[in-house]
Amino acid sequence: MKNKKFYSFRYKLMILCMALTIIPTCLMSTFQYYYSSSLVERQTQDYLRDVVDWTYVKASDFVKEVDDITFSMISNMTIQNILSNLGQTMGRFEKYKMVENLKDQMSSYALLKDYISNVSIVTDDGASYSYNKARSNSDIDVDQGEVYEKNGSMVWRLTDQDQQELGVARKINSLKSSKNLGYVAVTIKEQAVNELVNAFNKIEGGRIYLLNEEGRVIAAQDKELLGARLKMQDQEGYPLYTSGGMENGWTIQAAVSTGYFRQNVRNLRNVFYLVALTAALVVALAAVRLSKSVTKPLVTLSKRMEKFGQGDFGVRYDIDTNDEFGMVGETFNQMVKKIQDLLSEVYEQQLLKQKAEMQSLQMQINPHFLYNTLETINWMARMQGIDEVGEIAASLGNLMRFALAPDTYITLEREVKSLQEYIRIQEYRYGD
Repeated sequence: MKNKKFYSFRYKLMILCMALTIIPTCLMSTFQYYYSSSLVERQTQDYLRDVVDWTYVKASDFVKEVDDITFSMISNMTIQNILSNLGQTMGRFEKYKMVENLKDQMSSYALLKDYISNVSIVTDDGASYSYNKARSNSDIDVDQGEVYEKNGSMVWRLTDQDQQELGVARKINSLKSSKNLGYVAVTIKEQAVNELVNAFNKIEGGRIYLLNEEGRVIAAQDKELLGARLKMQDQEGYPLYTSGGMENGWTIQAAVSTGYFRQNVRNLRNVFYLVALTAALVVALAAVRLSKSVTKPLVTLSKRMEKFGQGDFGVRYDIDTNDEFGMVGETFNQMVKKIQDLLSEVYEQQLLKQKAEMQSLQMQINPHFLYNTLETINWMARMQGIDEVGEIAASLGNLMRFALAPDTYITLEREVKSLQEYIRIQEYRYGD
């Protein structure tokens, strides 16, 4: 048999107690972490959807507000009449008054909202008139043909990446003759649009972008991205959510790092692992004490059995518990006593056997001595001519051999011969 590595019962009990405590705790911690992570991912997606939907509503309201303002401008009869008359021949002073009146109309719209920095009107023949609150040159770089193609719909443009302004242009048709009168261009501070996404961008790892119909960024925290085409992908750790298109073709894309939301989950996981480690230490100490108290009776019993195996039949196990160990100890004591009694009984039987054998030998020696003595008397008597004495001695010897024979069963013939020897002796005694 190959030698097997020995592990004590106490060692096995300690390992078992620790395993039954640490393994379930670690499994529970791991399950809790992955379950919480998946829950965080779902909550992140829901959060992104809510943020994008909320931003979508705000952006749609903003676009609707700009649409209402620009529509009011292109349908303003004062502006329509001025643009219709500017192409006619008139005096310089009259034209000056008409242009000033046009600027007054533009200024009223420019002052209507804080986010409007400039209002411009370009006539059909290319003449440009503007009112600028910021006193800076921030006209929209837009193609007149493109504006006319939209036929009254808004055309949005990023006017200047450095100044970070947006522009919207809209064709002016004569309400009387449907003739092209030109187009109106409104410059809007990008800050007004950026406020739509600022709340989300304050979240660590949060990124949200407002894109125009061409997929170019028109509002973002990173100003270097303004005007650039955004190519975002749903990367691991940064789930992406994209809204539907607005009436003007704008869309909203948002992404947030799940690590930001998983931080609490990781903290919870670390707490679980810390609890598991603490539990392991506590269980280890408890397992040492428990295994010592449990295995002490076994160790004591093992030592008693070892002494018994070495021939010490006086060894006994001191029973101080009323449990299974006490029952085993009592059984051990009973076994030792029975073996000791059996050994004593065997020893006594051996002595009796030896004594019986000695007596049997002695009994075998005495009859032979008598046989030989009687045979000697028989022959001495015959040599002296006393035949009667010899015959009596011979008959007595034969009778003793028959009586002391070890056979249990004898034949009838021997029984008759024995009777004849007895009768012969009696005849000599009584003379008849």
